[in-house]
Amino acid sequence: MKTAQEVQLALFERIQKSGATAHDLAAVLHLGLGAVYKRLKGETLLNMHEIVLLTEKYRQPLDSLLQPQKGVVTFEYPAMRKPIVHVEQYLSTLQELLQWANTLPNAQLHYSTEEIPIFHYLHYPELFAFKLYMWNRTTWEIPEWEDQPFRAEMITASRRVAFLRKAIIDGYNQLPSIELWPASILQNTLNAINYCAESGAFARPDDMHLLRRQVRQLVQHQKEMAKLGLKFSPDVPVDPNAGAFTLYHNEIAHTNITVLLEWEGGRMAFVTFDNPNFMHTTDPEFTAHTANWFTKLRKRALPISKEGEKHRDQFFNLLLQYLPSD
Repeated sequence: MKTAQEVQLALFERIQKSGATAHDLAAVLHLGLGAVYKRLKGETLLNMHEIVLLTEKYRQPLDSLLQPQKGVVTFEYPAMRKPIVHVEQYLSTLQELLQWANTLPNAQLHYSTEEIPIFHYLHYPELFAFKLYMWNRTTWEIPEWEDQPFRAEMITASRRVAFLRKAIIDGYNQLPSIELWPASILQNTLNAINYCAESGAFARPDDMHLLRRQVRQLVQHQKEMAKLGLKFSPDVPVDPNAGAFTLYHNEIAHTNITVLLEWEGGRMAFVTFDNPNFMHTTDPEFTAHTANWFTKLRKRALPISKEGEKHRDQFFNLLLQYLPSD
């Protein structure tokens, strides 16, 4: 069993690996620098209130520090603590995570998925609104949308949503990512569009055709990003300093949506549960295992960004074949 001082030092070690400075800690704890340094050295023990402030602010599960057990991992599941009651709440969480990630030294995302990552829908307001609408039907069940047919204005008319959408795009485009996609990556969205068309869930029947056109535009844009190996928004000049976009065709392993945020000195793993809700952990053993899993997955995948022209053309041509001609 670790002593209180050992637990405290281990906690500060993890926190400082996330890029937090003594000045940051002083602001969180409402203490002077001298008092912070005494706690960093273990000369003064943290009280319970200070422990709660630090573990919540820096997303550090305390039980993994107190009594670590191999194979036992603690995850934080925000949707259980604070269920989604409006879409701005979910989008704010994404925006804050990306904002934080872009402050970390040499941060990079590893992203394995079974469907198009949410960040790629953001460029197309109606398609993005449709994904939120479907997630509400299957997961969130926000009362004000109950039994409502799909109208993009339900979401796109919100100034707050528009602000968050732009902020998330900017945050994602700054952050380098290595993504692994299967050839079936469009199926979930196309099936949802067909379902709504057949069940009369579109307030305007023409919305089905609009959404299909936007899926086609999305695929064509992602092909251009893969070709350049950089992230950028449609109809916007490419910034050579933008985040790298490294894409692989994962044609063998069937995975759920698993994301690893890795930076100099730290890692955080995200796993979807009740999609699009997610849980996350900074557990060192689990995140190291996840990093190793991504390494093995890439060895068996086909690189399709930058120089992978032949495989890139084959992959995106296959995606386009899934799309109706309208």
